[in-house]
Amino acid sequence: MNIKIQDYNGKITEIEVELDIYEFDKENFWQEDWRDRKSKQQNSIDDFCAELTSVSSEDEYIKKSEIDELFKAIDQLSEIQRNRIILHYFYGLKFFQISKLENVSARNIKRSVKLALENLNKILAKIKG
Repeated sequence: MNIKIQDYNGKITEIEVELDIYEFDKENFWQEDWRDRKSKQQNSIDDFCAELTSVSSEDEYIKKSEIDELFKAIDQLSEIQRNRIILHYFYGLKFFQISKLENVSARNIKRSVKLALENLNKILAKIKG
């Protein structure tokens, strides 16, 4: 199953995830951290808008190319690592929430995400040359 993720420039990138991860119980997820996420979202939007005024077109181009490189690198991860990175960093799920979805320990998820980040760093280093 493919999901679409939109970056701050409005560019939509499609990433493949397992069907059972895609169909996780969104209602419980959104109810659990709704207030906290809403507060952080408002702060990050305000910070982002303030930052926009100081971003030059060159900086914007660099950020866009770095985001493109990141998505290419994420696509090169194993399916399990890719799913866990997406759930943790893009959907904001905590390790214990992901562990409930996958029926594994939170420690296992944390270790897998750490290894995925190390792999991403290696992949990005190769991409940048």
